[in-house]
Amino acid sequence: MPSESDNLSEIIAPEAARMKAALALSDMPTALSAFDGIRRALGRDKRWMAKAYIRNVFNVEKFRAGEPYVASFRNGQIEARYWMIFGGKYVYADETMRRNIANHSWVGGLGTPDNQQFLIEIPRESIRLDESAILLCGDDNYAHWLFRCLPRLALIADGNACNGRPFLTSSKLGAAQNEMLDILGIGDSARLRIEPDNLYGFGELTIPVCPLGHPFFGDCVTWLRERLLREIAPPSGTKRRLFVSRRDAARRVLLNEQEIKDLLVGYGFEPFVPGDHTFSEQAVAFANAEIVIGPHGAGLANLLFAPPSCRVLELSDSYMVRIDEFELISEVFGLRYERLVSDDIVERDPPTGESPFPFKYHDFRVEPEAVRAALERLLRA
Repeated sequence: MPSESDNLSEIIAPEAARMKAALALSDMPTALSAFDGIRRALGRDKRWMAKAYIRNVFNVEKFRAGEPYVASFRNGQIEARYWMIFGGKYVYADETMRRNIANHSWVGGLGTPDNQQFLIEIPRESIRLDESAILLCGDDNYAHWLFRCLPRLALIADGNACNGRPFLTSSKLGAAQNEMLDILGIGDSARLRIEPDNLYGFGELTIPVCPLGHPFFGDCVTWLRERLLREIAPPSGTKRRLFVSRRDAARRVLLNEQEIKDLLVGYGFEPFVPGDHTFSEQAVAFANAEIVIGPHGAGLANLLFAPPSCRVLELSDSYMVRIDEFELISEVFGLRYERLVSDDIVERDPPTGESPFPFKYHDFRVEPEAVRAALERLLRA
């Protein structure tokens, strides 16, 4: 006699095939119909609903021109993991946290080949935000915070756009992130915190848009750098050589870190674990750095505070080479930048419930002699 799971598979398998074929053809009505059939079979249609959304931006002309601007959005919904904003048939994410919508757990890769249309399953019940707010975004990633969140404050620096409204941010900010907000004068009462796994409805949201990598991004991060360093003890003039460690990281660990550290100590480098320091201590260390070497990771976001004379060697791998945020920041502030890319990668199993993205869950090694050669080039520069 067929089991319940066998009967369920008989229902789901053809619907999944129909959904996959429809997505490949960008036939969203058929894909949504098949998806709803799967959800009903699994009993997920009671607390969750599914819709087909089209990716969009708030102002197409300004977005294409890379021009920072302040948008106003009314009567929408928002979540605080990828900071997707939903309005009608559209989903907005490129101008919030610029994360890949397809990787969100509410999407699970269910999108068209051009990555422009998605099947998204959202909670039926949303929590209402009673007051209008200014979108700041935020998550537990230090680099995202410095490059994708705080620079937007430059667009409302004169204060006229605030009018006493709170800044909408995440409930999961770390100590360093909260320290930065204190330094910037955004006190606890000015922070409207929301949880990452809920859906919130809002009446009005003001969105300062400062896209990472666009032409005016440099102006925004320069404002941020000056504003934060102004409130921190000025650099002492000490020339520090920093080897930035990821020994406290859960992934993308430099497996032969000890070997590289032993090499660099001979050149006068000091190991520096950003997570062991307050934000102010990190900023001061980088503001006094003459050379920074370290694996790709959030700690290198502190290059935002390095002096123009600083030289940088980023240790990366072939999975992460496409992410160029640290090269971009080095270019903005005139740092001499070099990247060493390794193919010696060790993939690891993701945590339970996480999708197996090799790009995200892996460690790597670098050749010590390659590091030495790159360092010698920087020292001669």
